[in-house]
Amino acid sequence: QHHDHSRRYGLYGVFVSGVMMDGLILRSFTKQDAPQLAEFFSKSEIIDWLANVPENYQLQDALDFIDARQQANVQDHMTYAMCEKHAPDILLGGIGTRAAPDEALAALRLDSLLTIGYWVAPQCWGKGYAGEAVQHILAEIKDALKVSQIGALTLVDNAPSIRVLEKAGFTCAAQGPMPHKGGRADSYVYVLQLK
Repeated sequence: QHHDHSRRYGLYGVFVSGVMMDGLILRSFTKQDAPQLAEFFSKSEIIDWLANVPENYQLQDALDFIDARQQANVQDHMTYAMCEKHAPDILLGGIGTRAAPDEALAALRLDSLLTIGYWVAPQCWGKGYAGEAVQHILAEIKDALKVSQIGALTLVDNAPSIRVLEKAGFTCAAQGPMPHKGGRADSYVYVLQLK
């Protein structure tokens, strides 16, 4: 993989420029992404798998998400838009970090755990973008954050996400009802030891 380490971080490690990989660019979300984001998050084939996307996602929801991510410190959130190298303005997915929900912490008997989450546009499924993005964000986490392990939650019937996590070295550490769309859904909690 080809990483551009020369201009990745600005003040306090916040991601400020695109990182080139094999077929993908990871970059910060911008307000110009909001219409595309709102369109993607109106599609059930994407949002059915995501725990925290509000129902009836609108353009203002997308703008609020982007504003919040632009203000977040790297310790709270790393959030990237996925784009192809030849079309950096066309949104193909997203990946980021956040704190694990209390239910996952209880299942793992941990006080805290950073988790990764990702989504890919349906027309890009099966192209390896999620796996490529996961490898990149894991490298970023190792470089920028002082954590010994990273987690990920996935619905038990999300076989593609399970394959991505297992290929990246995650192992299933717990199963149970986890927060999903204001309720609970049977989920796996995956963990990867970093150090």
